[in-house]
Amino acid sequence: MTSIRRIVSLIDRSISSTGRNDLQTRFSRFWFSTSAFKSYLAVIDRLIVGGTNFLTMVIVGRACGLEDLGVFALAWTILLGINVAQEAFVLSPFTVFCRRDTDAKSNKTYAWTTWLLQIASAAAAVTIALLCASLMTHFEVGSTVQAVAWSLAIAIPAVSMREFVRRYLFAKLETTKALILDALVAGLQFAGLGAFSYTGSLSPGSALVVIAMATAVPALTWLLLNRKNFQITGRSELLAQGWRHWRFGRWIGAGQLSDLAVTHGVAWLVAALAGTAATGMFAACNSLIMVVNPLILGIGNVLLPRTAQANHEHGSEEVNRIVWKTTSLLALSVGLICLGVALFGEVLIGAFYSLGSLEGVQEIIVLLALANFVGAVSFAVDNGLLVVNRPDVN
Repeated sequence: MTSIRRIVSLIDRSISSTGRNDLQTRFSRFWFSTSAFKSYLAVIDRLIVGGTNFLTMVIVGRACGLEDLGVFALAWTILLGINVAQEAFVLSPFTVFCRRDTDAKSNKTYAWTTWLLQIASAAAAVTIALLCASLMTHFEVGSTVQAVAWSLAIAIPAVSMREFVRRYLFAKLETTKALILDALVAGLQFAGLGAFSYTGSLSPGSALVVIAMATAVPALTWLLLNRKNFQITGRSELLAQGWRHWRFGRWIGAGQLSDLAVTHGVAWLVAALAGTAATGMFAACNSLIMVVNPLILGIGNVLLPRTAQANHEHGSEEVNRIVWKTTSLLALSVGLICLGVALFGEVLIGAFYSLGSLEGVQEIIVLLALANFVGAVSFAVDNGLLVVNRPDVN
């Protein structure tokens, strides 16, 4: 009887030890694996990008006032809209499809055609910006608005180039290089904004020119140094890839542009109904809420290529596992951040922007926080649907 008890005891201890080891292994894989490390770097990268955008808004708001901040915020929504369209029709399809082309030559030609698609979309946007700027100059619209319109024509190709390089690096899971790129952009941007602010010549237009220069120099340098990663191909290949991107991205574009209209289109509605000063106030509140974006987009920079790779290697079950784990993480973390911003947002807005009146600020912040939380919860599911070729469901 004693020997039986000893055997049972040994079995129990073995099972307990195995369970603990399995738990420790899962814990280590979740928090300390290579994928987890790249996710951490991606979040740090988005913190740099988000922090740069937020502090740019603060610098423009403090140096130029609420009215000019409102004009700058409207220009910023245009840049975001162009970025969303490029993300849907050029960059997201590239992130998914490049994981399927294992041949080195195919990868290089595909990178080249994707770069041409990005250039074409930027050229179309610049043409529209130049036309609008010419009309504003002809009809003598306000000088600040005119300057912003001309500056947008400079900023659009530079920002598009930087965004292509970033997404190329994330698609290849080269997170460290993307982080270095964005750190260089941030340093150059703050140096330029600081110089203009110190001399008292900072305006919405000059701020856009600074952004253009700060983004163009590192991105163009990377493209020149890594031109071996691209191989020129014929027009037929470009048309074929363009059609494939259109079929894949039309559903993404519809969803993301509608989301943009809800989140940032409000700024245009406020400008039409209450003027650019009120738009500046709204932009200040929205910039504070955007502190959750680095977490969401940082995870997204790794989530989409990671799920694409998982789908290619293990199928949809692995995609489901990654998506639901990420959704739980986002719901918890973004929920806590939004709660903190909703509680202390009014105080933070007053401290950062030095506004005289804070009437209505708290209500705006609470509504924006709720909207961002809902968007964050659905984010991972949206990416999963893209990977399994069901963007229409989204």
